[in-house]
Amino acid sequence: MVAVELTSAVADVVTAAATLGAVVVAGFGLQAWKKELKGRADFDTARVWAKDTYALREALASYRSPLYSAAEFPEGDQHSAEGWAAMFQNRWRPLSDALSQFDSTALEAEALWGSSARDKATRLRRCVITVFVATESFVEDKRLRGANFEADEAFGQRTRAEVAGSADSDTNAMTAEIGRAVKEIEDFLKTHLSRK
Repeated sequence: MVAVELTSAVADVVTAAATLGAVVVAGFGLQAWKKELKGRADFDTARVWAKDTYALREALASYRSPLYSAAEFPEGDQHSAEGWAAMFQNRWRPLSDALSQFDSTALEAEALWGSSARDKATRLRRCVITVFVATESFVEDKRLRGANFEADEAFGQRTRAEVAGSADSDTNAMTAEIGRAVKEIEDFLKTHLSRK
């Protein structure tokens, strides 16, 4: 009888140890899986945000292109404020779409990485807002037949440079600011894009 009880007790101890071992192994496996999911979410979000940042940069470059084609203006009307407003409105659509996509991904990045991600997005978003406001001033000057820019030449030069500038210009302040904002996001994402 003692041998049976001893064997039963040993079996219970072995079963308990095996169960405890399985729980420990499962716990480590669960932690590794959780870490992998977090890493994958970080990587995927960083990859998409980089793509959306570049798409926004390209949409801004297209919007700000200093080359204006007569075909962009309704009935080739390059002389009226309404013609310029319509041309910029057509250029705004793809920029607005790119901005919406960028903002959506930036919110996801903020949820993962906090306010530092939001700060990076804000700088590039501020460039878009500045270009939009400058465009409004540019069209208003056209409406006033150049009176605003004539009265304040420095304002006129700055506004024109914000509205239009080549993407590879090294003298245009807005182009440089857009480049710095994109670079800031790139630098921020490097740590999330590297697979460990």
